[in-house]
Amino acid sequence: MKKVLIALGIALTSLSAHADFQFRTPVGMQFTVSDAAASAPADLTGISCGGHHCLGIKDGNVWGVGGNYFGHLGVGDSIDKYYWIDTGLPATQVAAGDAFSYALSNGRVWVTGHNGYGQLGLGDKTRRYNWTDTGRTATDIAAGSLHGYILEGGVVYGSGYNAHGQLGLNHTNEVLSFTASLSGVKDIEAHYYHGLAVLDNGELYSVGHNSYGQLGRSDVSIASNANAHQWGSTGQVVTEVIPGYRHTIIKSGGKYLGVGANNLGQLGIGASNVVTTWSEFPISFDKMAAGHYQSYGMVGNQLWVVGYNTNGGLGTGNNTDLTTWTDSGLTAQAIYGGEDAAYRIDTGGTIFSTGKNLRGNAGIGVTGAQLDWMEVTVGGEE
Repeated sequence: MKKVLIALGIALTSLSAHADFQFRTPVGMQFTVSDAAASAPADLTGISCGGHHCLGIKDGNVWGVGGNYFGHLGVGDSIDKYYWIDTGLPATQVAAGDAFSYALSNGRVWVTGHNGYGQLGLGDKTRRYNWTDTGRTATDIAAGSLHGYILEGGVVYGSGYNAHGQLGLNHTNEVLSFTASLSGVKDIEAHYYHGLAVLDNGELYSVGHNSYGQLGRSDVSIASNANAHQWGSTGQVVTEVIPGYRHTIIKSGGKYLGVGANNLGQLGIGASNVVTTWSEFPISFDKMAAGHYQSYGMVGNQLWVVGYNTNGGLGTGNNTDLTTWTDSGLTAQAIYGGEDAAYRIDTGGTIFSTGKNLRGNAGIGVTGAQLDWMEVTVGGEE
């Protein structure tokens, strides 16, 4: 569930307010800018894919596609959309969670969708079917599975589901309004039931669920019930953060490092199910990105892939999982990953999608798994 300021350039979560920092994601779900993202085509940028829906920016407005059963596309109904549609909200950044959405519009935080745990930060649990102004301002937003963060004045504020302590408040109670937890922060990210924050000095902090070691912290055990209820240091100084569902990729010292789940080969680092310490990748990538259970790397513009592929998330034309990094034979200038769909923008600016596509979030007019990259048109469909 992923944040985006104008584009997750390969990193699977935008024009960052900090030109020296690339923060992307994902499930995840939201992202900041990379060189690849900055060169993405003007017709659709900043794609952020949540559980069953995706958001992006086109012509200065939020566009959306896919699942809408809780109103998370913000268009006033609960009907799934199989083609990209204009939601009507002007925005510069979007973040798609699991059936809920955040957007930054003129510096203000707008929300819509599922709110059963207070993840919209509105002080209640009432679902919203239209984009709603929270009354809060922010410079960054991030959406996890059922929780979210906003960054206001260098302070992280969180709201929503908190059973794993992912809001960093040293308790596990639900929180219905955005509540402060960590200061001195310049970028924030969320995925699944955890959070990642980059301090002003570049140090990476993390919080929440640590089932596969995705927090990258030596002071937190790795187990199905392992959680960190307070923000803590990973010991890494980073220039880029790329969260997956239960794995995390960073760039530190000019090199990409990974940690966390590898049970489906999603890191492509050795044969272990869990990578317990920050480890280098076997290929020296120029850019990287993460999907739900996948990772993507680029050498120049050449796309490499690894991980879970049963529903076509790697776009290889088959459903064979890959546990070692494989050259896709394709080029890309940007990749956006998610749970049910991944998007690729090729070097010519054409948009493609692949993946499970359970609710039409591949944006090709139908539902059902797509094993190969299919061309996507944004706007003008019947």
